[in-house]
Amino acid sequence: KQKREFAFTGFLRCVECGCLYTAETHTKFIKKTKSIQTYSYYHCTRKRKDMKCSQGKCVVDDVLTEKFERAVASMTILPEFRDWALEAIDAIDQKGGEKGSTAFETLNKTLTALQTQLSNLTGMRMRDLIDDAQFVIQRDQIKGEIEKVQQEISKTDTRQDRWIELKKDIFDFTTYAHHHFVTGGIQKQKTIAMALGSNQTFLGENLNIDLHPWLIPIAKEYPALEEEYLRLEPSLFGEDKRKNDQFAPVVSSWLRGRGSNPRPEDYT
Repeated sequence: KQKREFAFTGFLRCVECGCLYTAETHTKFIKKTKSIQTYSYYHCTRKRKDMKCSQGKCVVDDVLTEKFERAVASMTILPEFRDWALEAIDAIDQKGGEKGSTAFETLNKTLTALQTQLSNLTGMRMRDLIDDAQFVIQRDQIKGEIEKVQQEISKTDTRQDRWIELKKDIFDFTTYAHHHFVTGGIQKQKTIAMALGSNQTFLGENLNIDLHPWLIPIAKEYPALEEEYLRLEPSLFGEDKRKNDQFAPVVSSWLRGRGSNPRPEDYT
């Protein structure tokens, strides 16, 4: 027995019965050329015992690969649009960073004040201004507040860095995923295919994918913007001022379409 890897097993399901698709490889001797050809096929496992699935037809690996490639290609943006989006992200995050710095500064001031309170409380106990019972109660209360503030400081810092990273990853994915899908191996194809969305199903000749929320605006709005961009672009080489003026509506529409500012809940 040989263990083989397939790009679209483990997540692709049958529309009719909901079972996963599996794959297998067969070899065939071609008399005319006296050579051996290897073919890989996908088909529904039909493992449900409570219903009889009629999807017995196999789909050739090349056919399914082409369908996924088309899906990835439909989500692919030009590098220029990626650059515009990242510039907008930097501008938005700089403003957000200023607000974040204020919040961060407030948390640090609160932490300093609590630490001062704890120090003063310790001094009062040393001078016998309060007894042990009062000291322990107030000390534990202040320490609890200090711990909460420290946790919030850590969360604020990590959340901001991760959020910026995620937004930039979106546009790297939509710019380069198709290239990596075509040139990469099986594992690369599987990773990219799964990243398109959830509930990926196949029936007959139709591949269906529930796109992730952050891809939906690109699928709906980007094709028209790219068409307009390509229509303007050839006649504007070497004319930076005219190019910027005429491209402004395209850039504005792209950024207005939520391209540069996806929401945190879109990542859930």
